[in-house]
Amino acid sequence: MWIRMLVLVSALGVVATAQDFDSAEKKFYEDYKNLLDVNDLAGVNTLARRNMRTAVGVLDALLSEHAKSPSDANLDHLRPLAAGMDQRDADTRYQKRIEYIATLTEEDLERREKALEVVRKTDTVYDEARQTRDAGLYRRAIDGYEESLTDLERLSDREFLAHCRQRVGSCHEFLEAYQQAVTAYDRAMDDWLAAGISRENQDYKHMSEKRRDWIDMGFDPEASTDEAIEGSRDTPNSFVPTSEWQDWSTSYKKAKSPTQFETPSPYSVSHILLWRRVAFLPGSLVPLSWPDVTSVCSPFGVPLNLYRDGAKGLIDVDGDGEGDVEAKVIANKASVTEISNGKGRDAEKYALFFATGSATERWLGFNSRFTENCYFRSGCYREGKVLGQKFILIDDNCSGIFGDVRESSDFLLNGAPQFADLDAMLVGKGSKAAPFSTVFQVGDAFHRLRVKNDGGVSTRELAIDTGFVKLEWEGARRPSALVIGEVGKFQGAYFDVSGKDEVEVPVGRYKVAVGKIEKGKGRSLEMAWIMPGEAEPFEVKAGETYSLEMGAPFRFTFETRDLGNEVMVDSSSMLVYEKTGAMIGRIFPNVLLPEVAIKSDSGSTLAKGEKGRLISQEVYLQSIDRAWFPADFVVSKPGGTSCTAQMTLKSHKLLGGPFTSEWQ
Repeated sequence: MWIRMLVLVSALGVVATAQDFDSAEKKFYEDYKNLLDVNDLAGVNTLARRNMRTAVGVLDALLSEHAKSPSDANLDHLRPLAAGMDQRDADTRYQKRIEYIATLTEEDLERREKALEVVRKTDTVYDEARQTRDAGLYRRAIDGYEESLTDLERLSDREFLAHCRQRVGSCHEFLEAYQQAVTAYDRAMDDWLAAGISRENQDYKHMSEKRRDWIDMGFDPEASTDEAIEGSRDTPNSFVPTSEWQDWSTSYKKAKSPTQFETPSPYSVSHILLWRRVAFLPGSLVPLSWPDVTSVCSPFGVPLNLYRDGAKGLIDVDGDGEGDVEAKVIANKASVTEISNGKGRDAEKYALFFATGSATERWLGFNSRFTENCYFRSGCYREGKVLGQKFILIDDNCSGIFGDVRESSDFLLNGAPQFADLDAMLVGKGSKAAPFSTVFQVGDAFHRLRVKNDGGVSTRELAIDTGFVKLEWEGARRPSALVIGEVGKFQGAYFDVSGKDEVEVPVGRYKVAVGKIEKGKGRSLEMAWIMPGEAEPFEVKAGETYSLEMGAPFRFTFETRDLGNEVMVDSSSMLVYEKTGAMIGRIFPNVLLPEVAIKSDSGSTLAKGEKGRLISQEVYLQSIDRAWFPADFVVSKPGGTSCTAQMTLKSHKLLGGPFTSEWQ
């Protein structure tokens, strides 16, 4: 098939010139054809990723041309382009779009084109509604999308059904018609997945979270009314009967410094080189996301990218692959960059702190250059007054959305363990923020919290039963943050229990979400992350205190490799768990160096108490991530025999001890 596609390029050049392409699309399409001429599919992928908005325009224009003159050749010609676009979005939507188009008759293609013309016009109304927050425009957008739904349903166009239903739900959400919104989102999510669009898409995650919240509040996706259902004291919809939803406004603020607020996130530390990181190579264009590449900072609905032009850092705001705003990137010193979307008072704003390392850094025991990395964190927050208290909302997970939670993965560690990447909120005085939570306490009362599209929040007092959690930590250093999250009916409620006092929480089942242990500041910082790992949920009962016993003794797991006449302990596979099964990772800067013992299946000792050692400079130069782990341990063994190994460590400066493993 690939050979046939390349033969078609010259013939399709006539089709391309017949299109109403703008100059960017013409240039893109010429580049695309040139890459196909030399069968450079990697180049096609890069071209599509760097020019996503233009690529979508070209693909849709050529599919429209196909509608006028259907041809398998046309569709085959576009498949490499669709594959490159799918790599950018980590889904299969564009391949599925082509496969779907291939099944339509000429009559169906014409009907689809008319329906999409209505969709395009309605998108303009929707965009204007989002900018102006005009309720009348939102209602007009609903009418426009629903006009298209009948034809799209008849044609089974799942991608654009998902698009229209998601937009309808978004409009209802703004209008606070939550029953209609949950119904629209419920159907949109089914179409979304059927169309091959990723679950990691920000709109899908938003629909999923809102759908869950509204169901918890009593709204039924199958119902047709807009009435909330009052629940008993063990549901998140158990409101005080005399209470009402109250709305509170917040305003955008630029942060004064990256350490203005202390938050629970393990990225929220004073050592710049432990912030989120992206490559900063000359000519590079990279999404502002790390380590979870599916969660890109998107404050204005389009993922932000960082482009390096010489010594300059530029932010691609509109997704066209070109730098729009100069980022203040200064080695060893954080500086804030503010980005605007729109003009005048109504412009949306967002800010980020950026910094690079220097050419002479000391990192995990090695001399290193960090000028080719850029480190970043959110540089803004929203502030208002809620229930008589100062209220601050911090986009601590750098998603670009205030008041959300992302399930992220740590790809440094074996198995890419997950953790909750949370936003933060501060209620009352002080500078130590709590994790963002849909349930929070003011005085003796608990309240439900909703974040609105305009950045404001709504609250309503709850009538719920509560219990208490008290962290009992065994170790050299107590966590500075230990966040637990409710995993049942109050999903979305998070609490930091790292203090020495017990913490009041709604009754329910809780699990470790994320945490950190830290000592010192700046480049003297010592720290370790806490992730859920294998920790099981625990139950908090009404009026009772749950003692959450965590910490030492610690447990190692690791992998060994049989190399014939040698056996190797693969140290980069090493994981560390505390007593409940929560994982301890990213231990900085003092790498764990356990002692290793190895014995054969016949019982003979091949190694006994051999001390672990740091990796060599040569290994470090091959992969700086290996510096987080000790060197691999290799010993000779008789051929044909199998071996088991054990790791032990008496104590660690930050964590305490002891550490041990099973023979494995």
